[in-house]
Amino acid sequence: FKQKTAYEIGSGLVGSEMCIRDRENMVDYDTNIEIVTMDMACGYRSYIQECLPRATIVVDKFHVYQDFLTKVGTVKTKITERIKSRINAMPEGPEKEHLNAIMKMAQANNYLFKYGEEKIAEDSSRLSKMANICEAFPEFNHLRLIRTGFERIYASTDRASAEAVCDKWAKLIPPAGQKQITAWEEHFHVDAELFAELRPFRNTITRNWRNEIFNYFNVNCQFTNAVAEGLNCFIERLSLIHISEPT
Repeated sequence: FKQKTAYEIGSGLVGSEMCIRDRENMVDYDTNIEIVTMDMACGYRSYIQECLPRATIVVDKFHVYQDFLTKVGTVKTKITERIKSRINAMPEGPEKEHLNAIMKMAQANNYLFKYGEEKIAEDSSRLSKMANICEAFPEFNHLRLIRTGFERIYASTDRASAEAVCDKWAKLIPPAGQKQITAWEEHFHVDAELFAELRPFRNTITRNWRNEIFNYFNVNCQFTNAVAEGLNCFIERLSLIHISEPT
């Protein structure tokens, strides 16, 4: 049942990764599916390349965002722990009290780091709080630059500009190699180790999956597999209802 219904076809041209589970049936789709949306699963990519060699693979931007925000959350936790330890080690006095107050504000307004640039700018109070946090703690400011820089990739209107924004954004992530790390830290004035969690993600979008991710910006390729995943969820709920019904 799932193999026959859990896929998205828009105008007969777009499929999702769900339709490739039954390889024997792919012959029927091979000539009319032009675009396939998927997450970053290497197995799916290999199957699509084999079964639908003429199709353009587009990585669903929501999967990219989800992976990115998960990494940002991990980095934020690490930064918070580092700053709290630094404050605790300070001698008692006005400066320590000031930084403690800002840290408490940052923790009380944790949502600020989940909001994008436009969302924060909508409210002067949010903007003021974020400015105070970033001014007091350079690590949070750098994380903000990474967050807003990534948003600007998907705000681009064409592939060339998106890739240019991405290449500029990638420089915000620390490199590998001690010599390169030292130069990076001297430039950005933050500890590279705090942002190391983002290295694999940077490599994912700049190397491993670059073509498939930026295919999204090709003409007529702005598709996601949201419909397919919604349909899958609906089917699973129906299955649970069927299973739970008394016989």
